[in-house]
Amino acid sequence: MKLRRVYSVRTRVIALTVGVAVVAIAATAWLATRAAEQAIRSRAEQSLETNVGIYQALVDYGSSHQTWDGVGPLVDELQQKTNRRVAITDERGRIIADSDLVDRGASRPLPRMATARVDAINPSIGGYDELVPQNTIASNALETAERCLADRGVPYTVDTYEDAYPVPGEDLTEQQYSDFNTCTDPLSGYPAGYTEEINADVVECVTKAGYTPVRAYGTIDVTEQSDAAYAALDQCQTDASNSRIAPPVMLYLGTRDEATGPFDGSTLATTLPLMLALIVFGTAAAWLLARRLTRPLRRLTSAADALASGDLSQRVDVTGEDEIGVLSNAFNSLASSLERNEQLRRQMVSDIAHELRNPLLTINGTLEAIEDGLYEPSPTVIASLMEETEHLSRLVLDLQDLSVADSGGLRIALRAGDLVEVANSVIDAYRPVAERATVTLGLVVEQSVPVRIDPSRMRQIVGNLVGNALRHTPAGGHVTVHVRADGIDVADDGDGIAAEDLPNVFERFWRSDLSRTRATGGAGLGLAIATELVKAHGATLTVASTLGLGTTFTVAGLQPAT
Repeated sequence: MKLRRVYSVRTRVIALTVGVAVVAIAATAWLATRAAEQAIRSRAEQSLETNVGIYQALVDYGSSHQTWDGVGPLVDELQQKTNRRVAITDERGRIIADSDLVDRGASRPLPRMATARVDAINPSIGGYDELVPQNTIASNALETAERCLADRGVPYTVDTYEDAYPVPGEDLTEQQYSDFNTCTDPLSGYPAGYTEEINADVVECVTKAGYTPVRAYGTIDVTEQSDAAYAALDQCQTDASNSRIAPPVMLYLGTRDEATGPFDGSTLATTLPLMLALIVFGTAAAWLLARRLTRPLRRLTSAADALASGDLSQRVDVTGEDEIGVLSNAFNSLASSLERNEQLRRQMVSDIAHELRNPLLTINGTLEAIEDGLYEPSPTVIASLMEETEHLSRLVLDLQDLSVADSGGLRIALRAGDLVEVANSVIDAYRPVAERATVTLGLVVEQSVPVRIDPSRMRQIVGNLVGNALRHTPAGGHVTVHVRADGIDVADDGDGIAAEDLPNVFERFWRSDLSRTRATGGAGLGLAIATELVKAHGATLTVASTLGLGTTFTVAGLQPAT
């Protein structure tokens, strides 16, 4: 047999939504790609080399200045040289310099994403501490440095290769190394005295750290030979350099002139029809899905209205196994339950009327006969009237117990009790009845342990079961009470119950004898009451029977006393 694949409502909704989304995304991607290609072809992008040059120029500026306050002229110069918009902000997005302001007097919005982060301490392109090539230095800068060295009497040499710089001579004193640093600082893009200022900060920092600084070849060292001392020295040198370098900024690059966006109207003729087509497709798909979902819901609504109006025969067709199918099944189960309960209610009213009518007719007829002088109010007649009134009293009490159970007000007082004691008490009470019916009434104890019961209610339960068994066991039969660790069985070898009647055994007013004669049983409430009492004990009452062989009622699940 080929199994049909079932798709839930949620799966179908998700599939349709994903389908619409895929189509929309694909169309949007195609439009965006086409528009981007047109935009790229319509404007000339600057080369990567230009971007790197701008970045390096800003890194060099940041490495030789403590702030970006004076970077405006450099930004203007870069804009003029590269024909690019150059803007820098701090890391919180506040504008520091923008070539738009310099060139136009008004600034356009910045691009959404920064081009790069300019950090002179950790530059990602090039290095800030390399000497500037000679061909980029003013012609008199090298001469000024050499003249400074000569004036201060500092020995130095200059190699013959291109871009060579002065290097310290041999056997220089620490003062001569200091003078060498001061004279050559401008060759590295720093102001004169920059290196010595850093050295002074390092000396102060090392001293505060508890170590002894010492000058060596124009730099600072420590006399202590330990990892901690060297680590402190490295940290001091880093801090001293960083304090003279501008903080990181965000770099934004763009075109100098206003550029048209990818959706500037040139693609509107293509975009508009496609967007309309997507709207129509989405609307149609949504309508079809809504119609498919609401059709069974409308049928359910109509059936529910009819059910509320009293037509308990209403059912709906189950067309699938998805959520709507489950809901339809639930509705049908509800309608069936309501219809069955209504039938039981009507039957119960009829049964109650029957149970009340017979004793009332008997009492009324007897009293009229006495009044007419047909009967004498003899002890026998009075005993008959008492029997009928007792039957009515039992019926009223049984109905009252069921009403209390239905309202959740059935109360029992659980305590440690002995099931053997309960069984013996019931057997003693019913022994005369068993002897008159020539039925053997016995007790079998498999295991006896204290359990949590209400002894009075438990005697009522077992008494009801024993009484039923005696009424349905022929002369010469046996009724046996079995006591187990967690409950009691009452078994007989009497008439038995037909299999089709077993589900109705615990129903109110149900009796196997449809004529409901007094000789074959009571009102049909005993087992219904026993069931509620067993539930109140936290246990279960079940029945097993074979027609012609006998019946066993089982109380199980009683909790042990602790």
